[in-house]
Amino acid sequence: MNQVTRLLSITLLISITTSALFTTLTLAHDDWGGNVVVLTESNFDKKVLDSDDIWLVNFYAPWCPHCKNLKPVFEEASRAIKKAGLKSIKLGAIDASEYQSYAQKYGIKGFPTLKYFPAGPKTQDDAKDYDNDRSSQGILQWAKTKSAEVRPPPEVTQMISEKTLKESCENAQLCVISVLPQLFDCQSKCRNRYIERLKEVAKTFKSKQWAYLWIEANAQPELEKAMDIGGFGYPAMAAVNIRKMAYSLMRGSFSTEGITEFLKELSYGQGKSAPFKSAKLPDIVKTEPWDGKDLELPKFDDEL
Repeated sequence: MNQVTRLLSITLLISITTSALFTTLTLAHDDWGGNVVVLTESNFDKKVLDSDDIWLVNFYAPWCPHCKNLKPVFEEASRAIKKAGLKSIKLGAIDASEYQSYAQKYGIKGFPTLKYFPAGPKTQDDAKDYDNDRSSQGILQWAKTKSAEVRPPPEVTQMISEKTLKESCENAQLCVISVLPQLFDCQSKCRNRYIERLKEVAKTFKSKQWAYLWIEANAQPELEKAMDIGGFGYPAMAAVNIRKMAYSLMRGSFSTEGITEFLKELSYGQGKSAPFKSAKLPDIVKTEPWDGKDLELPKFDDEL
C-alpha cells in the first residue's frame, strides 16, 4: 500500500468514525425517554397548535452541553406529570438545530429554550417563555398550576348515601359539607340560590383538592351532631379532613364572602379545627335525592 492509498484509507476511517460518533450522539439525544413527545416540522403544528392540551416544548440542539444536562430532568418531569394524573399537560422536544425554521419562527436565541403553549387551539403568537424553575419538581409544580387553571370546578353534590360520601371525599384534602334548610323553610328558589353560591366558591378554590357536598337539615342527624352543627341554625357548613378525622366549623355568614373567608383561612392553615369524638364518621343514612321541585305545602280548609 503506497502513501497516497494509506492516507486515503486513514481519511475515510476518520470520516466514518466521526460520522458514526455524531450519529450515535444525535440518536442518543433524540431517543427521549419518559413521556416526552419527539416533535418535528411534520408533526409540530398538528400535535401542539391543534391540540387542546397545554404544551411545554424544549427547543434543543443535540451538541449543546446544557441541553444534555436538561434532558434527564425533562424526562423525569414528564414521568412525574403522568404519575400525578395531569392529563392536560404534554411535554415535547424539537431539535431546533435541524428544524431551523421553527427556531426562527419562535425566536429561539440559545439552547435549550423552553416555551409553553396554553390550552385550546393555538397560534404561533400564543407561545410564551417558560421562566420557572427548571428542576423536575419545578416543572411538575408549574404543570400542577397550569392544570388547575383549566380544570373545571368540582361539582356540588347532594350526599344521599355512604357511597356518595366515599366517592367524593375519600381522596379529597378537605370535604366541605353544607347543611341547607329544609324545603319547608327554603323552597327550590331559595335552595338553588345557596347551591349556586357553593358552586361559585368551588370555582374560586378549584385549584384545591376539595370536595363539596350538601345535605338537607336533619337528614343526617348523627353527622350534624358529630360536626357540632345544629345550634347555629341553617344553613351551616363544616370542612372535614377525613384522613385526620378532624373538622372545622364555619361560624360566620353563609354569604359568598363569609364562605370564601372561612375556606381561605383553612387554605392558609389558620382555621380552628377539632377532632371527631369517634374514630370514624357516623353511618350515613340513605336518603332520596332532591328532585329540584318545591315542597307541596298542605292545604287547609278555611271553613270551621
